[in-house]
Formats: sequence, C-alpha cells, structure tokens
Amino acid sequence: MKGSTYLLLGMMGAVLMYVGDMLLYFTAEPLADSPVAILLVMTEVSDVRLFWGGFVGPVAAFLYLFGFIGVFLKLDAGKMRNAVFAIFGLAIVIGGAYHSQFTHIGVVGKLSEEALLRSWDISVIYLFVIFGMFALASLLFSYMVLRRQSLLSRKVVFFSPLPMMLLGSILMDVMVQPFSIIIGGGWYNIMMFIFFIAVWKGNKQYVAEQATA
Repeated sequence: MKGSTYLLLGMMGAVLMYVGDMLLYFTAEPLADSPVAILLVMTEVSDVRLFWGGFVGPVAAFLYLFGFIGVFLKLDAGKMRNAVFAIFGLAIVIGGAYHSQFTHIGVVGKLSEEALLRSWDISVIYLFVIFGMFALASLLFSYMVLRRQSLLSRKVVFFSPLPMMLLGSILMDVMVQPFSIIIGGGWYNIMMFIFFIAVWKGNKQYVAEQATA
C-alpha cells in the first residue's frame, strides 16, 4: 500500500473512535458542575450505546496502527524512527483498551456514583500513560522533522500531538455545550485526524519544495 493509504486508514480509525466517544457520552444538555461531568452523562445513556461505544475502541485502534505506519514511512530510517512508531503504536493499543473500559464504567455508574468514581480512579491511570507516551513520541517526531530527517515539511510539527494536546487543554476551558462534548469530548481523535492529514499534506509540500529546489 502507498503511504497515503496507510494515513487514510489512520484517519478512518480516528473517525471511528470519535463516533465511539459520541455514542458513549454525547448530550446537548448542560453538563453537571462536576470534574467528572462526562462520566455522569454515561449513567443516562442506553446500554446499547454503551456497548457499541466501547466496542469500537479496539477496532479503531487497529486502524490507527496503519496510520502510524504511514507516519513511520515518512521518517528517515533509524532507531529514532522505530522508537516513534513503537511508542505511538503501543500508546494507541493501550488507548483502545482504555476506550473499551467506558462501557463498564457507564454500566457501573448506573448502580452508584461512588462505584463510577472508584472505577474512574483506576481507569484514568491509562489516560495519563497514553498522554505521556504520545507526548514523548511527538517530541521525537518533531525532532526528526525539524532536523530534516524526514520527507515532511517542518510545518507539520505544529500539528503533531503535543502542540494539539496543549491547544485542546486551552479550548476545553472556554467551550460551552454542546461544543464541550462535540469538540472537547472527542478532541483526542480530532487532533489525531488533523495530524494524519498534516503528515499527508506535509509530504506533498516537501516533494513540491524538492522539485523546485
């Protein structure tokens, strides 16, 4: 397959995971004044939505892996390229497992809010690990691109996961419903969709620049 095909599959994974997010906790209603407001939404969601919302996580993660192969192919061969792919790949595998846990968190939350919070206290550890791994892989990726150890325009760095995560943290503080769910609740997958597009466009720009050099 061409590198662009791998990136397209990654985009499909991002879209599928986003759909899973919305199945799990989309609502247009105002959110509760609580740090776990999105989790509380899941206690009102049907079991069918909870099942399918969590089920798509591992499937989407599988498609994501192809996207990271597309990124891998745009970097110069070497140990750092291997590390970027390995970290991104392991992070999304853990991410698929983390996503699927929301089915159980939602079901448990219907029984009691205390049970929901205790389940979340354990599951959120996955989130910290995932974000840490994505930040590390993003730094290595950016280093390679900025050092011209890739087939990408340097502008791609601005759309890599770490800057996009920082942007997301700012947006989530100012967004109101329903955008806090539509954008904030699915930001992880939105930013990865943008990242795959940026890699695709960045490669095209790099090729064009080399042709006119």
